[in-house]
Amino acid sequence: MLPTCRASFLVTIIVWALGSTTGWSQSSNSSPYSIFGLGDLESSGFAQHHGRGNARLALSDPFSINLANPATHSSLGRAWRGGNRKDSIGYPILQLGIGANLLRLENNDATQDNSDFFLRNISVGLPLKKNKWGLAFGLVPFTLVGYEINTSEELTDGGNVSYIYEGTGGINRAYVGTGYRLISKKNQTLDAGINGSYLFGTVEETRRTLLSGGFNTRVTEKTTVSDINFDLGLNYRIKLWQDSADYRRQIWFSVAATYTNGADLNATNNLVALNYTGNAQNEIPRDTAIDRDLKGDVTLPPTFGFGIAAHLFNQWTISADFTNQDWSQYRAFGIDPGLGNRTQYAVGIQYVNNPFSIRFVEQLHFRAGFRYADSRLIINDQQLTEYGISFGLGIPISRNLPMSYLNLSTELGQRGDSNPGLIREQFARINFGLSLSPIGLDGWFQRRKIQ
Repeated sequence: MLPTCRASFLVTIIVWALGSTTGWSQSSNSSPYSIFGLGDLESSGFAQHHGRGNARLALSDPFSINLANPATHSSLGRAWRGGNRKDSIGYPILQLGIGANLLRLENNDATQDNSDFFLRNISVGLPLKKNKWGLAFGLVPFTLVGYEINTSEELTDGGNVSYIYEGTGGINRAYVGTGYRLISKKNQTLDAGINGSYLFGTVEETRRTLLSGGFNTRVTEKTTVSDINFDLGLNYRIKLWQDSADYRRQIWFSVAATYTNGADLNATNNLVALNYTGNAQNEIPRDTAIDRDLKGDVTLPPTFGFGIAAHLFNQWTISADFTNQDWSQYRAFGIDPGLGNRTQYAVGIQYVNNPFSIRFVEQLHFRAGFRYADSRLIINDQQLTEYGISFGLGIPISRNLPMSYLNLSTELGQRGDSNPGLIREQFARINFGLSLSPIGLDGWFQRRKIQ
């Protein structure tokens, strides 16, 4: 990621660490693979999306924020299916997400289990014009870095040298987006939208060389990013069928396209290299070899996405996505770390027995999905793959809040394999989401009239 971390250097670290007979360890934040680029990419989806394989580009729901396609913001908070207030433009939505990752890391010589628990996202959706225009804003993680790799070797003179590689931090994404309905007809709609995002954060990486005689070196690099980029989206929906006896039994089909611009993000890099005695907790500096600050750019590649969805009888929703991001275009201060083209395919399904019912069981949302990706990571001329199968459940909170849900999801999957020089990551990603809308609380968000 940084100027001194060229692709060959990074590959050498991974291969050497994983092939070492002394083993390795990882911090709880992420994975040893987060040493590449700005770290592991984090999904912007909420628990209700993760439960269906994250296939969400063409999904438009008035009570669920969909950050992946800003065109869907136009539907936020539109009049409730059972509501009858004529003086309301709609209802706001608050969404919170918490994540837990359980990792099992394996190579030829070692197996290790790790876990972490963190706040995944917080977002707010607001209707600006009923069934026409919506706004969303919030904060989500963009990347996470968290690794610790330890290796050692015997020197020819009988001494011992140890190497420790550590990384922490990540990049955050604060966003605001809006979606507008360009076409609004009885049997079809066309929405367009835009998200503006402010990317900010710091990644810190440390490399230590520890000699048995106590003469050690430490190199610390901090890369700070602070800049903006944009997402564009379109979503077209058409009604294919409606039951003449029951207007609620309908079939809708949706198609969506998204684009995230490539961006040259403003960045700074601070590098300090020093020699010291003692240990990591009690360094006694001897001299500083390098202390420099560098300003430049971190180049992110553009992203293209295409999605379809079918909405059947107000019970079934089936969705499928394709996304592509060519990370071979990624540069950090002009350095190419040797990443590859990332493509992902995802499919998902959701079932609810009767969304209009007041019975608890009939309002439960059952979800499942699958995704497969050729990741951006290329190690030993091998592009790593990743796949996961997911399950989810949407649970209504109470009768007084009929469109507020507790959403749960679990994804089980794998990245990489245990061939020489690689790690196989087997993961369970658990997400807890809370989606709140004040429908049913009669005193909220009504226009006051002077008598």
